Amino acid sequence: KSLFRLYGERLLHLRRSVQLKMKLDEEPVIPWYIMTSPLNHDTTCSYFEQEDYFELGKENVFLFKQGTLPCFTEGGKFILENKYTVATAPDGNGGIYNSLKNSGAFDDMQTRNIKWVQVTSVDNSLVQVADPVFIGCCETKKADVGNLSCPKAAWNEKVGVVAMKGNSSHHSLQKYSHFLGLFCCVFAHNCYHCSTLCLCATRYLFSVCS
Repeated sequence: KSLFRLYGERLLHLRRSVQLKMKLDEEPVIPWYIMTSPLNHDTTCSYFEQEDYFELGKENVFLFKQGTLPCFTEGGKFILENKYTVATAPDGNGGIYNSLKNSGAFDDMQTRNIKWVQVTSVDNSLVQVADPVFIGCCETKKADVGNLSCPKAAWNEKVGVVAMKGNSSHHSLQKYSHFLGLFCCVFAHNCYHCSTLCLCATRYLFSVCS
């Protein structure tokens, strides 16, 4: 079973559970936004077509391409793909903000009056998609963004952490190469207020609920 199928089935189950619990005439819609690499976008689109979008409805699955950046050597020189073309590569996790904006995904979210957006990596099979407890926690605390963390496997496990930096009263994500003694780690599982997510394309200052 693919990870996409796993997530799709969880979304479908959640929709049906909410319909039953709330005694709704129709299943509620939970849109799914998927950022792809330029290298696998067409293949991913074909896969979703083949799987009939896991019964979620084509109109509720928004696939968009990640941006790219030029490649450099360690000495700061451009790497060429061929004699006339600079090599490029996907622009990393942080590229999601501009990609959402440039693809029209933000406009789609606003049209649908979406309030909260859960963001996670595709390779985490344990993720509870559209987690009502996580989203409810962020709503209750009126946070701009929430971040889930979990205990480290060992005190010296090299993973990212949420920590206070210097004398600051704000949380920040720190690289694994520091703070080896801290207990909890992060695993790229966040929940954004939709208005904050839109602002992140140009601004990166927000309060964290962790």
